[in-house]
Amino acid sequence: MLKICGVFLLAASAAMILAETKEKYAKLLCICAGILAAFAALAPMISTLQELTAESTAGPYFSIMLRALGIGLITEFTALTVKEMGQATLAGHVELIGKLFILTQLLPLFETLLTFAKGLLQ
Repeated sequence: MLKICGVFLLAASAAMILAETKEKYAKLLCICAGILAAFAALAPMISTLQELTAESTAGPYFSIMLRALGIGLITEFTALTVKEMGQATLAGHVELIGKLFILTQLLPLFETLLTFAKGLLQ
């Protein structure tokens, strides 16, 4: 975590200096720093998530939920980045599309729940 915070502090300092002459490049630098930090933070978690998926008794449902969580995080990061670039309307569209993708990932869970509820009612 300290390395990631150091990268952000360095990028913020460089962006402040760069913003005096080329503001577009300063924003691009901040976006790139955010993307690199996100990948650096997620890299150690990938093996842990793979182990949890393999050991889980919920099997496919756990992996579906993890995919939905990943889509949500990527959507949020993208929407915030697009808003930072001054495109609030486009960010709203990104959020809507992310929600639709999450819904399509969760449809098998809804189908299982409906089948379970139907079995209880009979």
